[in-house]
Amino acid sequence: MTKIVGARCCVLAGEEESGAERPEGLISQEQGRDQWQEGHLSERKLKQQHRRCLLTVVRKNVWGELHLSLLEFLNYLDLSNHDFRAIVQNDHVDITNSTNLSLVERQNSSNLHYLSLSNNEDLHFDNLHWLSCVPFLEYLDFSGINLQGELDWLQLATLLPSLTELYLESCQLRNINPSLQFINFTSLEVLILTSNEFSCDFFPNRLFNLSGVAVLNLRSNYFGGGFPEGLLNLRKTQELSVGDNRLSGPIPDWLGQLEHLQLLDLSENFFSGPVPSTLGNLSSLKTFIVRSNHLSGALPISLGQLLNLEELDFSDNNLTG
Repeated sequence: MTKIVGARCCVLAGEEESGAERPEGLISQEQGRDQWQEGHLSERKLKQQHRRCLLTVVRKNVWGELHLSLLEFLNYLDLSNHDFRAIVQNDHVDITNSTNLSLVERQNSSNLHYLSLSNNEDLHFDNLHWLSCVPFLEYLDFSGINLQGELDWLQLATLLPSLTELYLESCQLRNINPSLQFINFTSLEVLILTSNEFSCDFFPNRLFNLSGVAVLNLRSNYFGGGFPEGLLNLRKTQELSVGDNRLSGPIPDWLGQLEHLQLLDLSENFFSGPVPSTLGNLSSLKTFIVRSNHLSGALPISLGQLLNLEELDFSDNNLTG
């Protein structure tokens, strides 16, 4: 295994953006690819020469600590699928599980736009306050990181006002802070909350303004109750997945108003009653999956209007005709 401690001992791969330079002191060992490997990446060099640096750790089984000071000099950082244990300050204080906001306030702001720490299985956060040092973040992937103790994960909308893509798959999320009244997610375009452990009814409508979301994936949770009317605000949504939950009742007629939908997954729930004829208005729909529910009656003739449809699955229901 390769140990990484801050930015001092690194095995890195980089893709040069227009205007970005290759960091000095890093040794290329693989021909045919732009590889930065087996070298030292000093904070001083980054600060003086490489304000538009993109770094990806590609070697397997990399482990160690990530220093917040490294983020200050990067635009793009991908540390996914490794074994990082903590995010620390220069004094090696682990801030990922600290509630001391002064630790984060001492950290310089970063111009980081892309951050992926997904699938670092030993990394877990009890709070996300440290993200306030990356206020310009647009892409964030924490999939596979334990966020079980974080009730205020929705605060990301406030901490990261420029965020457009948020991936929180398999983060062991269970609850939402009941004191939250409203969260503005107007900049968000992709929200992935697949395979968590929400055990409540669907998100309260007052919490979300998701009018700009193009992709919303809530598959494989424990959401219950009826289909939430708050999702009627998803006028720009192209992909909506709520499969493998505990939703029940009829499929609402108003789903036919989401005219930009290209993928609709309602499978493996407890929906009952007929298939609404208004779904024939979804002229952009390519994938429609409603298998394993309790739907009854005949399929509406209006579904024949879905000329772009490529996949249709109504199996394991009680439909006739």
